[in-house]
Amino acid sequence: MGTHQLVPRFGNVFSQKEALQVIGFVYNAQADPATGKAQMTCRFAITKDGKPISTSEEQAFDATAASPGIGPVPLDKLQPGKYVVQLKVSDKLAKKDLTKEAAFEVTP
Repeated sequence: MGTHQLVPRFGNVFSQKEALQVIGFVYNAQADPATGKAQMTCRFAITKDGKPISTSEEQAFDATAASPGIGPVPLDKLQPGKYVVQLKVSDKLAKKDLTKEAAFEVTP
């Protein structure tokens, strides 16, 4: 992607020596009939036991489809255990919010 090479990773268990990179694909945001542009924002959060550990900056998109992402997020400061990465999407024109989650684990 751009100048960065994406290396797929199958499985959700990572060591503290690794870094996490997350990319999402969102689509079907409502477009403004006058401009053809959407008003969509996305934000990532990493949580442990339902409490936020880290939150990304909000990413804004004016297209009806987008690929928000975060990373690399070094995992060396996270304690071993189970975590959740959340993608929160807000379609401002449709007045809809959506949150998707994926669990992952950090090992020593």
